Amino acid sequence: MREPERSTITKRDLVQRIADHTGQTKVLVRDILQQFLDEVAGELIQGNRLEFRKFGVFEVRQRPGRMAQNPKTLEKVEVPPKRVVKFKVGNVLKKRVENGPDPSSAVTPSASVPFSVAETSPTAPPSGLEEAPSAEPEEEVAVTEPKDTPASEANPWSVPKSDSDSPSDEEDDSGNRGPATDGSSPWSS
Repeated sequence: MREPERSTITKRDLVQRIADHTGQTKVLVRDILQQFLDEVAGELIQGNRLEFRKFGVFEVRQRPGRMAQNPKTLEKVEVPPKRVVKFKVGNVLKKRVENGPDPSSAVTPSASVPFSVAETSPTAPPSGLEEAPSAEPEEEVAVTEPKDTPASEANPWSVPKSDSDSPSDEEDDSGNRGPATDGSSPWSS
């Protein structure tokens, strides 16, 4: 059986998709995505480990120096030690990739295996809350989005229209600025 054709998805493509999905401007989405990438790169440069639960872990490892051989001249060459970025795929992403794309939904990110706790139960309780699986007691209860609520109101990552009522202008208990994570994002824990 032949593998399906793959295409290269650029940052511009992602910006367009996210802007279309969220109703935000491409300029705003591009700036947020670029800031995210800059933050990830900055943390890796500092040697920090970045964990995105269920998605994967980025970390920097020191590759030791070694002796290698030039294949053309057969000359021995010393390769110096260097720092490299490693990515270890998370269990949910791994399952989603293994299952492949769902033919009925071309670009739906939650097509096969969910990332958020809210998507793990086949039926939601009447209250709109779902319990975390008992195997992971550190998981918090996630609120499911009602079907009639616009994405910009229900999504904790959406950018508010005015600065006065912006939850992103407040600090959380740890001193971090930004929207609260209530588990409704596909990459949240």
